[in-house]
Amino acid sequence: MKMKQKFNIDKEAMCLYAITDRSWLNGKALEEQVEAALKGGVTCLQLREKNLDEENFIREAMRIKTLTTAYNVPFIINDNVKVALAVDADGVHIGQSDMAAQDVRSLIGKDKILGVSAQTVEQAVKAEQAGADYIGVGAMFTTSTKKDANATSNETLKAIRQNVSLPIVAIGGINKNNVMQLAGCGADGIAVVSAIFAQENIEEATRELKVLSEAMTKKTSIKGIIFDMDGTLLDSMPTWKGIGAKLLMNNGIVPPEDLEERLKELSFVDTASYFINDLGLKMSAEGVVAGINDLMRQAYAEYIPLKKGAKELLESLKKNGYKMSVATATHRELALLGLKRLEILDYFDVVVSCKDVGHWKDEPLIYQETTKMMGLEESEVVIVEDAGYCVKTAKEAGFKVAGVYDEAAELETEMIKELSDHYMLDLTEMEDWLCKQC
Repeated sequence: MKMKQKFNIDKEAMCLYAITDRSWLNGKALEEQVEAALKGGVTCLQLREKNLDEENFIREAMRIKTLTTAYNVPFIINDNVKVALAVDADGVHIGQSDMAAQDVRSLIGKDKILGVSAQTVEQAVKAEQAGADYIGVGAMFTTSTKKDANATSNETLKAIRQNVSLPIVAIGGINKNNVMQLAGCGADGIAVVSAIFAQENIEEATRELKVLSEAMTKKTSIKGIIFDMDGTLLDSMPTWKGIGAKLLMNNGIVPPEDLEERLKELSFVDTASYFINDLGLKMSAEGVVAGINDLMRQAYAEYIPLKKGAKELLESLKKNGYKMSVATATHRELALLGLKRLEILDYFDVVVSCKDVGHWKDEPLIYQETTKMMGLEESEVVIVEDAGYCVKTAKEAGFKVAGVYDEAAELETEMIKELSDHYMLDLTEMEDWLCKQC
């Protein structure tokens, strides 16, 4: 259960948390680099010194504190209570191998900031109970400053967010290229080292990171949902998996035992080539594609069922004013056939196929174009997908993603859970999550 208590630092201070490292001074004074970062918009600054003696550490801390005071930014000392007290710093940050959090709290008093690093839910909960004011969670990515740090998953970050009340800052290997991968995971900001202090223009790099962090943490009301069709709304993947074998048998060819495995990575064109050149199917490539489409046309028109909870979810979302669309790799003609027979076509504003936009779902264009057709911003849309590569594409493009289980993608379950903002076993689990996003 989350604790209710007053903390000595607010979530806004976690937005862009800079940690010093003199490895990248390159002849410059640390104070010069710190001031550039403060000008760029750093919201909290931690002074980390592992090799300075106490006297020089205190002198340096006094100089840095003058700057943070001028910019009204909290000043934290890494793992040295004595130095923090000597310079009257705003607080101390400790790791799991440092002094116990409750002991640090007793030394610095109730009004100083106490930050604690955590890699697990258990560590985070324990830190909150010991009086921490914020949690640093990570390393989220591979980091050059802590080569022995194990990566913390997005799922763990989400779980920590669900189990503690205090502010959370994500740390470890974060830079401008990967920060948006943390969107929706519950962090209130990012802590960075080299992404600021190793940059040629520290002020500019800081300003760019702050914009990205604000976007990463921004909560926008969801107004629209883009559904995948096969494996998400329709339980059609078993039919797709068996369609190649059915075409071969209809033409007098016994399918090889490993056919399904062979076809997993093949496009329609490559499948046609394999059937013709390797299995002796007497058809043109166009004939193979047409034959598969004819069989699927019959399946969509006659017997492919809805996934559990699909109709009820669509009905409820429509009543609650959500815009909804379908983005599918299936030809639009076949998609419309199935959606109409199942009496759910009228729930959707648009139905878009990969053929319509000229790209498969390994690129985000279908999601981006569908969003435009809905008259929405990307931040207002959630993508619902069952396949790992589609979840990855949508997430990397900055969309919120809800992953849904389908047996055909069972081997990808852990990856889908890791990447998704929300994961569900079926569509009955979606609406409660959507309500919490508003």
